[in-house]
Amino acid sequence: MGKTTMSKLVVQRLIANDDGLIPLPLVLHGPTLLRPDGDDHGGGAEAEPTQFADPRVSEAQQKILLKRWVLRGLIAALYRHLCTHFIEAWDNACAIKRPWWHSLLGAGRPARELHHLRGHLDLRLDEAPNVTVLRQIWRRAGFLHGGVLPMLYPCHTRPRLRRRDQGIREIAALAGCAHSYLTIIGNPDEMLGNRSGSGTGVRTGGIAKPENQEAPGGGKERKDPVSDTAVENIRRIGPPALATLAATAIGVANQPVWAIVIGAAVYIAGWLAASLRRDEFAEMRRELTVHVDWSERRLERELPMLLRRVKDAGFAPIFILDELDKLDDDVNSLHRFIDFAKHIVRDHAAFLFLVHRDYFERLIMAQIPGAQNKAHGKGYWRWME
Repeated sequence: MGKTTMSKLVVQRLIANDDGLIPLPLVLHGPTLLRPDGDDHGGGAEAEPTQFADPRVSEAQQKILLKRWVLRGLIAALYRHLCTHFIEAWDNACAIKRPWWHSLLGAGRPARELHHLRGHLDLRLDEAPNVTVLRQIWRRAGFLHGGVLPMLYPCHTRPRLRRRDQGIREIAALAGCAHSYLTIIGNPDEMLGNRSGSGTGVRTGGIAKPENQEAPGGGKERKDPVSDTAVENIRRIGPPALATLAATAIGVANQPVWAIVIGAAVYIAGWLAASLRRDEFAEMRRELTVHVDWSERRLERELPMLLRRVKDAGFAPIFILDELDKLDDDVNSLHRFIDFAKHIVRDHAAFLFLVHRDYFERLIMAQIPGAQNKAHGKGYWRWME
């Protein structure tokens, strides 16, 4: 029995006997994962190691290149395996026969519609869809609350997959992995902006009204042209009319000279009250623009979060590295991989290294110069034993 077959049997036993999380095996080719391509240097961000005269600089650049290469491989494998398992669960959901009274009560979607949604989802997963698209598909299929992963192994009941928000957890895990997958397949660009502003206006001699008054539903209040015309007519006709009335009232009981004086005074006072205004305006503007970092530097920060979301959705990721004996520098390559990857995946994932027995014995007996003096050296060798 080969190593790969044996590991698959172990995973199948875990799936059949464990009522907790669903094991998610991710079989990776070890030499491809731990041996970066010489033509890939992080999108031009890294220079060729041969360009550095100082060997220490060259070694540092090689470590950075290896780290980014491995992170790209892990995230790509995580997303593609998630897509495969979700499609399998969707196929099982389409194959399950529902009671006849479901169609009468409208409980669930017809099988033909689930098949259409399954094909649509399979195509959209190749494009790394966002959370809005996934939510629409899950809601249309009726999986927004109960989720679709309980259908992955319908004959096996798992209490941890019977949560009320199982569908939301699945969408969060799949959308997060798709978001990081975009960084690997291309060079996306995103800019977020936030603008806010406020303004006030004060007027004396008339009706005080803010310049930028907001309507109850949001936005600026629309002005009524009819009311504005009426106000202007009152301003134009009001002072002469008041002056005429005042002069007539005074002239009936007194001399005409006093009527003229009082009328002129009333006219001037009315004109000043209608025309004189004092404007005060205060304005504040704030604009915030953020250029989102879509470079590969973000992968190291996002991988632990992605693994946590995948685990929260009901999966237990297991990265299986095969064919490690075909590496040129097997011991040092594996040591460098564990050196920078252990702190990233130790809480939410597991690694399984498939090697020949003679390779395993050589790995135990190998002595890396200075490894015992490092902080992780003793723990590493104790773990290997």
